[in-house]
Amino acid sequence: MADERIPVGQLSNVKLLQETSTTTVVAEMVSISSELGFGGLAIEVWGTSTGAAVVTDTTGTMQSYNRGLVVSVGSSTATAADAGGEGSLSAKLRRATDTLGTSTGAAVTTDAVGTLQNYMRGLVSLLDRTVVVYSGGTSSGGALSLVTTTSETFRLLSVTAHTTTVPAASENLTIQVDSATSSGYDTILGRYNMGTLSASDLLFTPDSDLLYKNGDVIAVTYANTTQAWWGAQITVETFP
Repeated sequence: MADERIPVGQLSNVKLLQETSTTTVVAEMVSISSELGFGGLAIEVWGTSTGAAVVTDTTGTMQSYNRGLVVSVGSSTATAADAGGEGSLSAKLRRATDTLGTSTGAAVTTDAVGTLQNYMRGLVSLLDRTVVVYSGGTSSGGALSLVTTTSETFRLLSVTAHTTTVPAASENLTIQVDSATSSGYDTILGRYNMGTLSASDLLFTPDSDLLYKNGDVIAVTYANTTQAWWGAQITVETFP
C-alpha cells in the first residue's frame, strides 16, 4: 500500500478537542474519521455515550464494555444481592458482609439462623467453659449444708466431703438436685451413711454427664449430730 499523506489543511475538524457537546463531538469524530479514510470504524469501535452496558461475553463497543464494568462493580448504595442471585460486585460484596455479620452480633449456640460471626461467637461461647468450686466447712461441728449458686448452665463434676473423725451416728450424707422447674423434679443423686460405712471421706463422681440448667441447685446435706468437724466441695463446669 502506497504511503499517502493527508495535508494538514484537510484536518479542519481538529476543533473536536475544544468541543463540549456530545452530539458535536460524535459528529466531528465521524468527520475526522472520514477524512482519514477510516469511515465510521472509529465510532463503531469506541461507541457513543448512549450505548447500552455489556456485562456478558458478547460483542460490544469500548463504551459498552466500560459501562458494563461500572454496572458490574456497582455503586456504594447497591442493594445486597440474594444468595445465588445476580448482582453487581458491590451488591455481592454487600451480601458477603451481611452473611459474615458485624462484630457486635449475638452468639448463636442453637440450630438457628445467623451470620458467620454469630456462629463463630457461638462456638467460642460453647468452648468458653469455667470450672467453679463451691467450698464449705467448720471446725466447730454443726450440720453440713453446701449448695451451688450458678446462674448458668452447668455440669456436675464431683462432690467431696471429709470429717475429722468417723461419725458414730447412723446418718446419711445426701447429694440432691433441687430443680428450678419445681420440687416435683428434685432428685437424689446419692445417699451415704457415713457411720455405717465407717468412712470419714467421700468422693462422688457421676457415671455419666449430668447437665443442669440455670436455676437448678446441687445440695449436699448431712445432719452431723456427732458434731464432727467437716469440709466439703462441689465442683461444676459452667458454660453459656
